Amino acid sequence: MLIRDNSAMEKAMSIVYEDIVKARQALERKTVERLRLLRCDAANLLKEYSESLSLPGSYWIDKNDKSRSYVDSGILSEDGGFRKSAIAAVKLDDDYRLNFLISTVVNDHHMTGGDAVVIAVSLHYEKGVLHVEVNGWENEFLIANQDAEGAYFEVCAAIKGLIILQLSDYRLE
Repeated sequence: MLIRDNSAMEKAMSIVYEDIVKARQALERKTVERLRLLRCDAANLLKEYSESLSLPGSYWIDKNDKSRSYVDSGILSEDGGFRKSAIAAVKLDDDYRLNFLISTVVNDHHMTGGDAVVIAVSLHYEKGVLHVEVNGWENEFLIANQDAEGAYFEVCAAIKGLIILQLSDYRLE
């Protein structure tokens, strides 16, 4: 004789509209908190990356005498290119990931400068641990303590390694 456990169905039938509204509100609160946390992590990554470059200054001057930063955050534009965007404007994707681009100027010559290499980065949490993916890198990086000094050391090294790789051409060896 088959005896079914209907307790889950009975519990579900006791749900009222107010419970559904509370569940939606809780989800929204968690989503906002996750976005805040990931944006802080992204800002910390960008800061550590910029500092790791030992830049000659905080900006360079282009041919129009306009100050330009060496490192910018951004997102993909509609045509697939880089569009400068503050991390505070980057939104979560459907998987609660923060996907953004890091653009690094590789030519700061006053007259011809502005060339940059763009690297895609994705941040997300799993079981309380920050996961960082860098495009073109085989493995993701796990950051156990995002607030520790040098927390993003490996991520920064991967970004810089990918830039050097993009600036290399085996055909010229």
